[in-house]
Amino acid sequence: MGKRKCSYVADNLFGKLGLDMLNVIDSQLGMDAFALRRVSKSLAKMPVPSSLALAHDVLRTEPNAVIPLHTKGRRHPRFLSWAGKRWTPRSYARSNRWRSEWATLAQKLDGAPVDQLMDAHETLWSVREGPLGPTDRKIDALAQVLDYRLWMACCRKDVRKNAAGEIITTTMSDHESTRTVQRMFRDLGMYNGATSFFHTKYGWLEFTPFLLAAERSNLALAKWLYKTFDPKTTILAVSQAGNNAHALCEAALMRTYHTPEQINDSEMLRWLREVGVVPHTPRDENAAYKQKVADRLAESQSSSQSSDGSPSA
Repeated sequence: MGKRKCSYVADNLFGKLGLDMLNVIDSQLGMDAFALRRVSKSLAKMPVPSSLALAHDVLRTEPNAVIPLHTKGRRHPRFLSWAGKRWTPRSYARSNRWRSEWATLAQKLDGAPVDQLMDAHETLWSVREGPLGPTDRKIDALAQVLDYRLWMACCRKDVRKNAAGEIITTTMSDHESTRTVQRMFRDLGMYNGATSFFHTKYGWLEFTPFLLAAERSNLALAKWLYKTFDPKTTILAVSQAGNNAHALCEAALMRTYHTPEQINDSEMLRWLREVGVVPHTPRDENAAYKQKVADRLAESQSSSQSSDGSPSA
């Protein structure tokens, strides 16, 4: 009788609240909101917020294949983080091997809008059971997906896939782009530096978010990054080819067939010069990267030959 009375009171209480207030309660309770719905009929009838439903779905997702955590060819995503790593096609492929083990999870994360992913990340972080646990592994996978979404947010886009595997692109305004990146850094603690995009196919460029924002002429985001972060990651940052923000922006305008007059009138270029970014001739990113790979290969072959020793006479 006591349990029935409490449930009756709870039903009356939640039945009088509006949907917006119930959503606030759900966001504050996180995964505990599902426990509350089991004792309140009126609350159980209310739709679950999409981000909370995604987090709950992610927790219930099981791996599609059992692959050892630690082998010579595969390490846990935590040990493939941005710190001290050099991007190579092999390291990029290795960091994505979790997609074979967690194919269903990857499909769910790739199909969610960026706002839902950020909400789900905060919810999952609040219920993690410790390093290397199942939830922690899913958080690491989600973090890698957010690396790609960070790149797209700097480009004023949110790119995801529907159930049929078709790509859906949502264009962001300057305000939405800046707000999304702000939340990624402030609330989720994502890394800002030359390896911010280590888990994406663009990692070889060694762009910082500021360099990418400048290249895409995202002035609102570039200004916020400039005011918030160290100059080493903003006006002093350079790509792997040695291009600074001014060179990258100018090269992008040239690639998109802007006239010399339009380039001279670019608000982004004008602001970069005002904050101290020195103009210089853009360098070819592809040519510079290919040369670096060739140099590393030659150095590796040379060291291998020297370790074998010279042939005897």
